[in-house]
Amino acid sequence: MKQHYDLLVIGAGSGGLAAAQRAAEHGATVVIIEMKTIGGTCVNVGCVPKKLTWYAGETTSFFTHAKDYGFQAKSPVLSFKKLVEHRQHYLKHLNKKYHQRLQKDKITYLQGDASFIDPHTVKVANQLYTAKHIIIATGCSPNPPTVEGGEYAIDSDGFFALKSLPKSMAIIGGGYIAMEFSSILNKLGVDVHLVIRDDKPLKQFDSLISTALLDLIKLKKINLHKHQDVKKITRNANKKLTLHCSTKKITHMDSVLFAIGRHPCTQALNLKAAGVKLNKDNYIPTDKWENTNIPHIYAIGDVTGKKLQTPVAVAAGRKLSSRLFGGEKRAFLDYENIPTTIFTHPPAASVGLTEEQAVTKYGNQNLMVYEAKFASLYYAFSKVKIFSYIKLITIKKSQKVIGCHFVDNHADEIIQGFAVAIKMGATKKDFDNTVGIHPTSAEELLTLKNSSRQSKKPV
Repeated sequence: MKQHYDLLVIGAGSGGLAAAQRAAEHGATVVIIEMKTIGGTCVNVGCVPKKLTWYAGETTSFFTHAKDYGFQAKSPVLSFKKLVEHRQHYLKHLNKKYHQRLQKDKITYLQGDASFIDPHTVKVANQLYTAKHIIIATGCSPNPPTVEGGEYAIDSDGFFALKSLPKSMAIIGGGYIAMEFSSILNKLGVDVHLVIRDDKPLKQFDSLISTALLDLIKLKKINLHKHQDVKKITRNANKKLTLHCSTKKITHMDSVLFAIGRHPCTQALNLKAAGVKLNKDNYIPTDKWENTNIPHIYAIGDVTGKKLQTPVAVAAGRKLSSRLFGGEKRAFLDYENIPTTIFTHPPAASVGLTEEQAVTKYGNQNLMVYEAKFASLYYAFSKVKIFSYIKLITIKKSQKVIGCHFVDNHADEIIQGFAVAIKMGATKKDFDNTVGIHPTSAEELLTLKNSSRQSKKPV
């Protein structure tokens, strides 16, 4: 016997939960299916545990600079075991809250693998479920290493399963996940080796961020290995790992972490039975309304490959359910000017176009770029100063701000307000006419006058 609902959601991560809850608020009957743990990647092996661990690393900064401010502070001793216990306790608390919210909203929750039988029917544990509308929100998983000896390595999920902190770790990858883990582990006292294929990390971000984080890598004495491909991994009798790379060996590693991208979780869904098409990378292509090629089947979040960010999935899910069940026929998520932050120490934050993207779209002769590099007042007493970096990209004629990139101790919090301004179409004149709060790093975004230049050609 089939059970029928107004909405069936596959994936109880941030996006799927947001869509289910919004639909229930509008009176729809909803069932949501999760294959792993409620909350998805973000809550269990992503944003939340990552940021909690980042805070642990950030705490060491206060001890580092305490003596500069007159405190007789001893170097902190981290109990990684205690950190993990506290982190897991908090995550279980969040899982419990999600379950309580689903019960409150009268949403049916199912734990198990979901697969399509036909375009309207999904099977879970030999039970069939049908729905007028179906949302796929299954997210992504880390790409596994394919090199010989890859079984000795872990991925980002495996990092959060560590019970003890390794003394040394090699991290493979040049994206934001590799950069975040490198920075966090370095702060926690681990000897970090970052292995990248190119000459710099974060090539998909603005060049200012890549340059700034390269400077930080040198300052923090993270071992950077450029132009290296890992060919194989071997382990000796003492369980120490050796990376055999393009032109060198990296030896005596306690742990190796691969952060080499992610892939969509679509394989187990039997999408062929539903007629849902995939692109060449196995993501589910959608239009601006989150529609797939099948009229009543939709996809949101990382599984679409659009913007792999939790708030994007949440916003898309809410907009979609408001359109389907709330009478908001024109509701859809605008994917332009979505802010993001890389949680290094300090964080790097962006909103809008990179300079390279802006040149491609508008031409370098039509742009004006403003830049600054400064040391925060926080480092006034410090012998070693960590610099902040700012870049504003504007259209020369209208002065409209189309990109903002910022590396600073508080960039993750500061960028949110400026994202609102840029989303609303703010100009450089609007920034200039706004009085800053002194002394802060944020005010530097409002005083960029003598550091302008015409944009360069893309690097």
